[in-house]
Amino acid sequence: MNAVTTIRAASTRPLELTILMPCLNEAETLAICIGKAKAFLDKAQISGEVLI
Repeated sequence: MNAVTTIRAASTRPLELTILMPCLNEAETLAICIGKAKAFLDKAQISGEVLI
């Protein structure tokens, strides 16, 4: 059992996750970081958002 499974098992409501990414002068890597965060949400089948 992983952390996502444990959280889902403990709640009857669907999990919604906000990934907060503080950024300063990150123009070159921002798109890659957002893509990785979105890929994690998709792979884990978690509804969520990425806030920059």
